[in-house]
Amino acid sequence: MFHIGFREINRRWNDHRLRCCTRRANGDDLLWVMATLGFEGYSEPFESYLTRYREVIN
Repeated sequence: MFHIGFREINRRWNDHRLRCCTRRANGDDLLWVMATLGFEGYSEPFESYLTRYREVIN
């Protein structure tokens, strides 16, 4: 069941990327897909990580 969830995330992530006409999907796109599919439990920690990562990089 969990594996099917990640396949669906990947499919929607790619669809979202193509709709937005971007060459690459980024972390914000992944967060959008995870929230859309109801993976709030995973998207919140990932958002926190992404924020900290961006602070370190900049």
